[in-house]
Amino acid sequence: MRRTDGKELKRIYVVIGGPGFGKTSLVKALHEKGFYCMYDSATDYIAELLEEDKNVDRNSPEFNRKIIIYRKNQYHSAPDKEICFFDRGIPDSLAYVNNAPEEFWETARRHGYMKTVFVAPPWKEIYENIPSRTESFEEACKIHKRIVEVYETLGYKVVDLPKASVAERVKFILKHIKK
Repeated sequence: MRRTDGKELKRIYVVIGGPGFGKTSLVKALHEKGFYCMYDSATDYIAELLEEDKNVDRNSPEFNRKIIIYRKNQYHSAPDKEICFFDRGIPDSLAYVNNAPEEFWETARRHGYMKTVFVAPPWKEIYENIPSRTESFEEACKIHKRIVEVYETLGYKVVDLPKASVAERVKFILKHIKK
Protein backbone atom coordinates (compact mmCIF):
# COMPACT_ATOMS: atom_id res chain seq x y z
CA MET A 1 0.00 0.00 0.00
CA ARG A 2 1.10 3.55 -0.68
CA ARG A 3 0.74 6.82 1.23
CA THR A 4 -0.55 9.96 -0.47
CA ASP A 5 3.05 11.02 -1.15
CA GLY A 6 3.75 7.77 -3.03
CA LYS A 7 5.97 6.23 -0.33
CA GLU A 8 5.32 2.75 1.02
CA LEU A 9 2.73 2.73 3.83
CA LYS A 10 4.03 1.66 7.22
CA ARG A 11 2.15 -1.24 8.78
CA ILE A 12 0.77 0.78 11.69
CA TYR A 13 -2.66 -0.02 13.06
CA VAL A 14 -4.16 2.70 15.23
CA VAL A 15 -6.44 2.14 18.20
CA ILE A 16 -8.71 5.15 18.59
CA GLY A 17 -11.56 6.29 20.80
CA GLY A 18 -12.38 8.76 23.49
CA PRO A 19 -10.30 9.14 26.62
CA GLY A 20 -10.69 6.31 29.12
CA PHE A 21 -12.19 3.68 26.83
CA GLY A 22 -9.41 1.07 27.15
CA LYS A 23 -6.99 1.94 24.34
CA THR A 24 -3.81 1.99 26.41
CA SER A 25 -4.54 -1.31 28.19
CA LEU A 26 -5.17 -2.93 24.83
CA VAL A 27 -1.99 -1.58 23.24
CA LYS A 28 0.04 -2.71 26.28
CA ALA A 29 -1.39 -6.23 25.85
CA LEU A 30 -0.42 -6.18 22.16
CA HIS A 31 3.09 -5.12 23.17
CA GLU A 32 3.22 -8.09 25.56
CA LYS A 33 2.45 -10.30 22.53
CA GLY A 34 5.66 -9.00 20.91
CA PHE A 35 4.32 -6.24 18.66
CA TYR A 36 6.02 -2.87 18.28
CA CYS A 37 3.70 -0.40 20.04
CA MET A 38 3.59 3.31 20.79
CA TYR A 39 1.52 4.94 23.50
CA ASP A 40 -0.44 8.18 23.59
CA SER A 41 2.11 10.99 23.68
CA ALA A 42 -0.48 13.48 24.94
CA THR A 43 -0.80 11.65 28.27
CA ASP A 44 2.90 12.09 29.07
CA TYR A 45 2.94 15.68 27.84
CA ILE A 46 -0.11 16.57 29.95
CA ALA A 47 1.46 14.94 33.02
CA GLU A 48 4.64 16.94 32.39
CA LEU A 49 2.69 20.22 32.14
CA LEU A 50 0.69 19.44 35.29
CA GLU A 51 3.89 18.59 37.17
CA GLU A 52 5.27 22.00 36.16
CA ASP A 53 1.97 23.56 37.33
CA LYS A 54 1.26 24.84 33.81
CA ASN A 55 -2.13 25.32 32.21
CA VAL A 56 -3.30 22.50 29.93
CA ASP A 57 -5.63 23.49 27.11
CA ARG A 58 -6.19 20.24 25.21
CA ASN A 59 -8.29 22.08 22.61
CA SER A 60 -5.76 24.73 21.64
CA PRO A 61 -3.96 24.60 18.29
CA GLU A 62 -0.65 25.22 20.10
CA PHE A 63 -1.08 22.22 22.40
CA ASN A 64 -2.13 19.97 19.52
CA ARG A 65 0.69 21.21 17.27
CA LYS A 66 3.10 19.93 19.95
CA ILE A 67 1.25 16.59 20.15
CA ILE A 68 1.36 16.25 16.36
CA ILE A 69 5.15 16.68 16.50
CA TYR A 70 5.37 13.89 19.09
CA ARG A 71 3.10 11.66 17.00
CA LYS A 72 5.09 12.35 13.81
CA ASN A 73 8.24 11.29 15.67
CA GLN A 74 6.48 8.10 16.78
CA TYR A 75 5.39 7.46 13.21
CA HIS A 76 8.90 7.88 11.83
CA SER A 77 10.42 5.70 14.57
CA ALA A 78 8.14 2.75 13.71
CA PRO A 79 9.81 -0.08 11.80
CA ASP A 80 8.95 -0.12 8.10
CA LYS A 81 8.12 -3.78 7.61
CA GLU A 82 6.61 -5.07 10.84
CA ILE A 83 3.09 -4.75 12.18
CA CYS A 84 2.83 -1.96 14.76
CA PHE A 85 0.04 -0.71 16.99
CA PHE A 86 -0.37 2.88 18.11
CA ASP A 87 -2.49 4.23 20.96
CA ARG A 88 -3.91 7.16 18.96
CA GLY A 89 -2.56 8.70 15.77
CA ILE A 90 -2.01 12.11 14.24
CA PRO A 91 -5.68 12.52 13.20
CA ASP A 92 -6.76 12.42 16.86
CA SER A 93 -5.35 15.93 17.31
CA LEU A 94 -7.69 17.28 14.63
CA ALA A 95 -10.68 16.17 16.72
CA TYR A 96 -9.58 18.26 19.69
CA VAL A 97 -9.34 21.56 17.79
CA ASN A 98 -12.38 23.38 16.46
CA ASN A 99 -11.70 24.21 12.81
CA ALA A 100 -8.30 22.51 12.81
CA PRO A 101 -5.79 24.32 10.59
CA GLU A 102 -5.19 22.89 7.11
CA GLU A 103 -1.59 22.12 8.12
CA PHE A 104 -2.97 19.58 10.65
CA TRP A 105 -5.06 17.90 7.94
CA GLU A 106 -2.12 17.84 5.53
CA THR A 107 0.15 16.28 8.16
CA ALA A 108 -2.47 13.61 8.84
CA ARG A 109 -2.75 12.84 5.11
CA ARG A 110 1.05 12.62 4.68
CA HIS A 111 1.45 10.19 7.58
CA GLY A 112 -0.95 7.41 6.63
CA TYR A 113 -1.68 4.40 8.76
CA MET A 114 -3.24 1.09 7.75
CA LYS A 115 -6.73 1.85 6.43
CA THR A 116 -8.44 -0.13 9.20
CA VAL A 117 -8.47 1.57 12.59
CA PHE A 118 -9.79 -0.11 15.70
CA VAL A 119 -12.24 1.86 17.81
CA ALA A 120 -12.55 1.41 21.56
CA PRO A 121 -16.20 2.39 22.04
CA PRO A 122 -17.59 4.35 24.99
CA TRP A 123 -17.78 2.01 27.97
CA LYS A 124 -18.85 3.60 31.24
CA GLU A 125 -17.96 0.54 33.33
CA ILE A 126 -14.23 0.87 32.59
CA TYR A 127 -14.03 4.67 32.39
CA GLU A 128 -12.05 6.44 35.11
CA ASN A 129 -10.52 9.86 35.61
CA ILE A 130 -6.79 10.15 36.14
CA PRO A 131 -4.77 13.36 36.65
CA SER A 132 -4.12 13.72 32.91
CA ARG A 133 -7.75 12.87 32.02
CA THR A 134 -10.23 15.33 33.47
CA GLU A 135 -13.11 14.89 31.02
CA SER A 136 -16.40 13.53 32.33
CA PHE A 137 -17.72 10.39 30.67
CA GLU A 138 -20.16 12.53 28.67
CA GLU A 139 -17.34 14.81 27.47
CA ALA A 140 -15.26 11.76 26.58
CA CYS A 141 -18.17 10.48 24.46
CA LYS A 142 -18.30 13.77 22.53
CA ILE A 143 -14.55 13.65 21.90
CA HIS A 144 -14.92 10.02 20.82
CA LYS A 145 -17.54 10.97 18.23
CA ARG A 146 -15.29 13.72 16.80
CA ILE A 147 -12.28 11.38 16.64
CA VAL A 148 -14.24 8.75 14.70
CA GLU A 149 -15.57 11.45 12.33
CA VAL A 150 -12.05 12.72 11.60
CA TYR A 151 -10.76 9.24 10.74
CA GLU A 152 -13.79 8.56 8.53
CA THR A 153 -13.30 11.92 6.78
CA LEU A 154 -9.70 10.89 6.05
CA GLY A 155 -10.94 7.64 4.47
CA TYR A 156 -10.18 5.16 7.23
CA LYS A 157 -12.41 2.15 7.86
CA VAL A 158 -13.37 2.18 11.52
CA VAL A 159 -13.95 -1.17 13.21
CA ASP A 160 -15.57 -1.17 16.64
CA LEU A 161 -13.92 -3.33 19.24
CA PRO A 162 -16.19 -5.51 21.36
CA LYS A 163 -16.91 -4.50 24.94
CA ALA A 164 -14.97 -7.46 26.23
CA SER A 165 -11.85 -8.30 28.21
CA VAL A 166 -8.50 -7.01 27.01
CA ALA A 167 -7.57 -10.58 26.00
CA GLU A 168 -10.74 -10.88 23.89
CA ARG A 169 -10.05 -7.53 22.25
CA VAL A 170 -6.51 -8.66 21.38
CA LYS A 171 -7.91 -11.84 19.79
CA PHE A 172 -10.44 -9.76 17.85
CA ILE A 173 -7.74 -7.48 16.42
CA LEU A 174 -5.34 -10.30 15.55
CA LYS A 175 -8.10 -12.24 13.80
CA HIS A 176 -9.17 -9.10 11.94
CA ILE A 177 -5.71 -8.18 10.63
CA LYS A 178 -5.08 -11.73 9.35
CA LYS A 179 -8.01 -11.43 6.92
